[in-house]
Amino acid sequence: MKEHVERMKKELDELGDKINKLGVFIYENEKFDTLSPFEQVAMIKQLGFMQAYRDVLLERFEHAK
Repeated sequence: MKEHVERMKKELDELGDKINKLGVFIYENEKFDTLSPFEQVAMIKQLGFMQAYRDVLLERFEHAK
């Protein structure tokens, strides 16, 4: 596998881990409910952006393989 494709794979794996952890915090951790409404909305937006970024990166990775 080419070096830049390996880097994309590593980034995909790391990003997937971060998405999972943020999703668990948002949807399963009671501490999320103690945050201000602004912070809650910001974190939900962040999760959406991270997922969209992962989707594009995955498309690039699949194309490059």
